[in-house]
Amino acid sequence: MITALSTSNRHAYSAYPVFSTKKHSAYTSNTYPKLKNTGDVFVKSKKISFGSSEYNKQEAEHFIDDIIQQKVAYNKRGFQGEFFRLGENYGIKAINPMDKNSPFADFDGINNLRENYILNVIKDIDPEIATKPVDLIEKDKKYYLVTEYIDGKHPFDSAINNKQMADILKKSFILDINGIAHSDLQSGNIILQNQDKVKFIDFGAYQLLTNSGRYASSDAIRDLDIINSYVKNMHNSPLEGKFIATFYNNSPKSHIIGYSDNPYLKIRSNAANFEYRLIYDYLAHNKAEKPKEFLTDYLKTKAEYYHKPMAEFLEKLQISPNDAAQLTQRDNALKTEKMFAEVFSNPSENIIKSELGKIQLKWLMNDYQGGKTKAFDYFNKYLADIEQYSAKAVEQEKSYFDVIKKFLEPYRGCLDTAEYKGAVLADGENLVKKLFEKVEPVAQKVETAVLKVGEQIVQNTKNTKSNNKLVGAAVGIIGAGSAIGVWINNRFKKAS
Repeated sequence: MITALSTSNRHAYSAYPVFSTKKHSAYTSNTYPKLKNTGDVFVKSKKISFGSSEYNKQEAEHFIDDIIQQKVAYNKRGFQGEFFRLGENYGIKAINPMDKNSPFADFDGINNLRENYILNVIKDIDPEIATKPVDLIEKDKKYYLVTEYIDGKHPFDSAINNKQMADILKKSFILDINGIAHSDLQSGNIILQNQDKVKFIDFGAYQLLTNSGRYASSDAIRDLDIINSYVKNMHNSPLEGKFIATFYNNSPKSHIIGYSDNPYLKIRSNAANFEYRLIYDYLAHNKAEKPKEFLTDYLKTKAEYYHKPMAEFLEKLQISPNDAAQLTQRDNALKTEKMFAEVFSNPSENIIKSELGKIQLKWLMNDYQGGKTKAFDYFNKYLADIEQYSAKAVEQEKSYFDVIKKFLEPYRGCLDTAEYKGAVLADGENLVKKLFEKVEPVAQKVETAVLKVGEQIVQNTKNTKSNNKLVGAAVGIIGAGSAIGVWINNRFKKAS
């Protein structure tokens, strides 16, 4: 059973100006739903009409009293609070920050207030994208969020198939063109409902593209603006002739992470965020039985369900013929999306290596498990690989590597700082080497070596001095408190 639960930290936002275009007709396709104007969506924190068989507000309020009095146990715990199951179909997100000394600790449920707003916006665009908001209840000046309860599994805990991957990418595309960035689209925030449908949960760290051209984080939006529905005046709507991408702006994106890989399309991308979180974890932790085939299938799926519709969307935009700068930028973005769709539909080995290397670079930069200090060294090696791949490429594949080099240009300065230096990524940690050169992961090498030492200790029972040296060497490698260290000590005692 999976529940919606906030685990995310807050994020700063980047800014750039927006230049108006003429109003264009809504994007239409047999595969993707129409864009909808989300301007009139606002938080409804008072009475919401439901049939008694579906939702009972009074019952929910009594349940919140039980939560406050600690009469009920939570189902899940997250960074900012707890999730309680309410009957068969609903759940309540309550307040109880895990780190009470954190500057982001939320003691009043303000995150619930903000998430309720964005979930209502998303529901108006497409109710199948995210968990549905049901109610927002204020109790003692604290906000409790009632949502639907979603049954299913997380991708990391269950094999993900191509249909589910396609649905993730379709929904990422819809959010992208509506200017909504989840910002934490990893396995724990994706629920596999069935064999071909998924839903996103936990939008606590969302970013919203505003009419000023800024991606405002949920923290940057005033609570009163949400309560009084003024946020609708901030939302950047394609239907109002203000497309989310600013084609007139030539300033570099502030960070490689979370943005579109298309250097001409300066938007925060849920698809890009999903890649360096879930796809990386899936491959790094051996979740795919055939990892190269898994990654190949993923790129083909992305070509069909993300890059092709993005190209269609860009092509339909109506931009003033007198605005040469915006037209040029849009045309470059369109050309790049078409190129991505073509090369990913039948990716070569070098294309696959390049995409995998890019995913790992983003993962390192985001500083998971202390990877940040390895990013600069890895970046330079990755650039050298791209140059080699590019030298052998022709036609559209050549264009692909030219775009990747342009995409990476601004980030040399970003990575050439102390925080990204000081360590080197081992071959066994390098996904390209692991998948394509069969390099054994470091942890596996250590475990194999230690087990050999342990067996040698057991066999060599006559020489106590020799045994002590072997035990010291083995335990020193992996730590006395580890499972293998304990095993070695126990084996030595038995042998002695």
